[in-house]
Amino acid sequence: MKRRKVAKELQETVQTVQRAEGEGAEACEPPSGRAKKKAKPTKAKRAGKVKTTPPKSTKDAAEAFWPEVIQVLDDLADPNARGTLSDRLNPSHPRFDKKLKASWKGFSKKERAAIVDCDQKKMKATVSATVSIEHPFDVNDDDHCETSLEAYRDVAEAAMAELDGHMCWPVEWFKEDLPIEKTINRSYHVPKMMDPYVKAQSQELLEIPKPDAPAKMNILVFADMLGYSKNLLANAPEGRISMKKVVENYHSLTQEDVKRLVTEPKKGWDLVIFAVGCDPPRSNSIEDIIEQNTVISRLYFWLSYEIQRAEGSARKIFCLVRGLFHEDKRTHMKAGLGITVCGTLFGMTNTLRQELEGVDLHFCDTEHLDRGMPWDADLGHRWYFMEEDSPLWASVAAEAFRDTTFGMIDVRILESGRYVQKRVSSKVYQAANKEFPLPNSGVICISGGNGALGLVMGNWLLDKAAEQGKSGFQIQFLSRSMKISEPKMQHESLMDLNMPLWKDIEAKAAKLGVRVEQGKMDMSSKEGCCNFIEKLNGELYGFIHSAGVLQDSMLMNLTWEKFETVYQSKHHAALFLHYALENNPQKNFQFMWNFSSTSVYGNMGQLNYSGSNSFLDVLTRHRKAKGKPSLAIQWGAWGDVGMAATMTDAMRLRTMNSPMPYFSNKEGLYGLECGLATGLAYFSVFKFNPPVMMGSVQYADVVPSCHHRNHYSEVCPTPPAPTLERKHYYTIYRMAKGAQTTDLRATPLVYNAYVKASFSLILHTTLQGKSPKKLRIYDPFFCAGSVVKHLAELGFPKVYNKCEDFYAVVKEGRVPAHDVLLTNPPYSGDHVEQLLQFCRSNGKPFLLLMPNYFCVKDFYQDALGGIKGAKQVLYLCPRKRYFYWTPKGLRQRGKVQTQHSGAGGNRTSPFISFWYLDPMPLLSAKSLMRWWQDRHRKIRYQRIVDRPADPLCES
Repeated sequence: MKRRKVAKELQETVQTVQRAEGEGAEACEPPSGRAKKKAKPTKAKRAGKVKTTPPKSTKDAAEAFWPEVIQVLDDLADPNARGTLSDRLNPSHPRFDKKLKASWKGFSKKERAAIVDCDQKKMKATVSATVSIEHPFDVNDDDHCETSLEAYRDVAEAAMAELDGHMCWPVEWFKEDLPIEKTINRSYHVPKMMDPYVKAQSQELLEIPKPDAPAKMNILVFADMLGYSKNLLANAPEGRISMKKVVENYHSLTQEDVKRLVTEPKKGWDLVIFAVGCDPPRSNSIEDIIEQNTVISRLYFWLSYEIQRAEGSARKIFCLVRGLFHEDKRTHMKAGLGITVCGTLFGMTNTLRQELEGVDLHFCDTEHLDRGMPWDADLGHRWYFMEEDSPLWASVAAEAFRDTTFGMIDVRILESGRYVQKRVSSKVYQAANKEFPLPNSGVICISGGNGALGLVMGNWLLDKAAEQGKSGFQIQFLSRSMKISEPKMQHESLMDLNMPLWKDIEAKAAKLGVRVEQGKMDMSSKEGCCNFIEKLNGELYGFIHSAGVLQDSMLMNLTWEKFETVYQSKHHAALFLHYALENNPQKNFQFMWNFSSTSVYGNMGQLNYSGSNSFLDVLTRHRKAKGKPSLAIQWGAWGDVGMAATMTDAMRLRTMNSPMPYFSNKEGLYGLECGLATGLAYFSVFKFNPPVMMGSVQYADVVPSCHHRNHYSEVCPTPPAPTLERKHYYTIYRMAKGAQTTDLRATPLVYNAYVKASFSLILHTTLQGKSPKKLRIYDPFFCAGSVVKHLAELGFPKVYNKCEDFYAVVKEGRVPAHDVLLTNPPYSGDHVEQLLQFCRSNGKPFLLLMPNYFCVKDFYQDALGGIKGAKQVLYLCPRKRYFYWTPKGLRQRGKVQTQHSGAGGNRTSPFISFWYLDPMPLLSAKSLMRWWQDRHRKIRYQRIVDRPADPLCES
């Protein structure tokens, strides 16, 4: 019913837009009742404006409004006009209409309502506006590919239904190996992925238009000291660089120096490479990290500021960092806290993408490797680098010198391939089903505790305590003043809501037996944080860092002092808290939440705030990778508390008509609980306005628009490319690959890092959420002991695998205590039959890696206790055939092929094999299969009851 309703609304809106093309403002015709009333006397704010009395004829829809209102309706109804009503009322937006802003308050309520209604109709119509796109092929009723307009409408409707109501949206890095563009330029035949864009009846071999030779570029390079920029330039495409200027000693630069560099060539710089973020701090001390981060952030701010002032001085900016999005423990343990030093650059780049008109920005993160370089005593740190002959440099250089796809999506270049960042839903990640238990003792602290958001969190904690039946702990609401402001009038008629919230918290806490109080803490210094943590005597259970200061300003009006104010309250304070916790261990510390913001992904006027919140996310990833409690919540716009509660009608209208409007407290807390269930290090909580959001991904005319639509393409499907022009190649490539969230072959880095690989997920779910670190795994068949090492790398340290007689152990009753049995048994003799008999009598879940033919052996069903036991077993089949590595020395020399010999031993693949799974008695096969299907959407599987002749199956 919901999809039908959405489809009906879209159809009506399409008709409205089509009428608007031929009849002007009739698409936004106001209610006829409005024409019967006399025009009201002019308000004082309209004094001096020339108006005419509306005509009495009912034939013309314009008779109901004053001329300036008619003009607004005409502009909004014009299909070719750009900019929504919210854009035109936003002083910080490029399409800001100063005249409309001045007249807005003078319009009557009905006039405003008619304008808003017209604006919303047009935004909804944008989703189906692809009817005007000309395609290089004929659209038939029989078309079933996604490039069909009819198919896209179905996809768009389904996507809007998915967007509606969901509140938690992480980001994911998907593997997307894009060819180096010079390779594409040499082949002009239409690739296989472009088949849907080629007419089927054509017998000729179609060719892609041969591209023009890439122009030579003037390049300005802010070089790092580690050689990242040096190796990038060494691998630049031949003949692409005309003039090159490399700035090496960036620490001593002033803003005047940056200005001279930016304006040096008369024709401007074609490409600016900013690689100083690759440099580490002098040491991993808090002071050195803040100092180096200040140098990097300030230089990036000066560079962008001067480029904006000198129009045409730069056309592209390539921002290169290293290790910023790494999730693995090894990298973070070796690099230390210094890996966070350039954490502000990601958020700053995303906001600059919106503010720097005419300048394309491309963000690239690459490897952060330690190749054993000696400690540098002068600098106080170990150098991290990649070898000069590493193939990564060609890939990094390809990103910097891309022409067609430069700036269209954020990229990571790793040894394992090229990855791109996309927004996804949290629903799949919630399968981790992480819990958030509260204690019966200890202290939970909330910085910014006298603010509205801190109070909302305190109230939520009390509600969770009531649900879990917990009491006896303490919540400290921290601030410098230790005061909740008394009720007072603000912004003419709106009352401060903080005091009523606090009174409600006190009453609820008293009823539950939880102690709440206002506490004092100074987070502006390392000493202040250390002193406070020391006084808790190891009783700290959790800390929520919600404090922060806004100093919003567009780039042209921004100063470095505004950066410092924001940085000190946000990520500097978080660094001080991290230091205090490292030096004052707590006996039961379970969570540390940093309140970040969706401004990390760009928000005009918040360059400083975007950067600081981006640093919080990097700090969170660092702590999480080292096994320490940490979470960053990127909040969207709260609507019931804080600044939103005191906004004017015009400001609220502008936000509510945006792709991501305000959300209620209830919606925000629902998004938080969804995110907590995922176990991710960071996620966003915001609300989509589905029609407006779908409308925002329709345009592909400029690079920032392409970046926006590519970033959200997994949750907001984009329309097909209108033509086979070169500028649309990436859209064609992306759509030909299909959605990665539903592709079983996709490689999602965040999912793999936090929700674990499929194998560990099955163990985790099978044992009802038992921690991998506490999970006891028993492998009864010993080979060389490598299973202990491999499972430890996956996060399962408790593995029993010893060189002993399994059958003697069973007979003597010496089977070690375990939660799950996992093994790859010998296939000869009756080993498998005896193992299956033990598994059935053992009463523990088992995972057996064995050849496919065992499930059709005569003994199989009987060994599992009959048909009922056999039907409980599931089969997990690999996408590609498994290879086995026989340890060296255990296989006859005559049977070893040299090409199959390696460090892991001798590679063999004698049988087609897969996993035999039985999660009983803790979980039924049906429950496990339902969870697996929810995760993969589409799965093929086979039960033993089918008795296949050749039971090869795929998943």
